[in-house]
Amino acid sequence: MDDQHANQSATEAWVQRWICLAPILEALDDPAADARPLREIIPQFNDAFRSAVALHPPEPTSGLIEQQAIFRRARR
Repeated sequence: MDDQHANQSATEAWVQRWICLAPILEALDDPAADARPLREIIPQFNDAFRSAVALHPPEPTSGLIEQQAIFRRARR
């Protein structure tokens, strides 16, 4: 059950990240955004990226090792 709980927690965290990103992504669809110079837009994304990393630090591994183990078990 611990693995299932961990997977559910990871999924919930992933959903929360997308909920936080939704307004930023919707702003990208704004036609007025196309008129702004890139040099004004990039700092906003830098701030969003730093905030996301501070709130949700990356995992110590990429998950590749775990993925390979899953594939190995599935092959058996």
